Amino acid sequence: MALWLASTERRTRKLDKYKNEILSWLKEHLDLSTAQIADWLDERYPDFKVGESTVRRYVVAHVNDSCVIFNVWRELWWKH
Repeated sequence: MALWLASTERRTRKLDKYKNEILSWLKEHLDLSTAQIADWLDERYPDFKVGESTVRRYVVAHVNDSCVIFNVWRELWWKH
């Protein structure tokens, strides 16, 4: 079980290659929702399909450690 758990922490996520772009959007637009991020990804990369819930989980789990501005974003959106 411990081996499996360790392997899940290192695997590549679908959105990893878009992380820098997502970070820049969050820095530029503090009121940006994960639904809007999913829409922008869909507009810019029509062959890449990802659901809003996947984007939301990714932002919460992976972007917050890289972006100080995430704390402001989280406070704005988790109050809704």
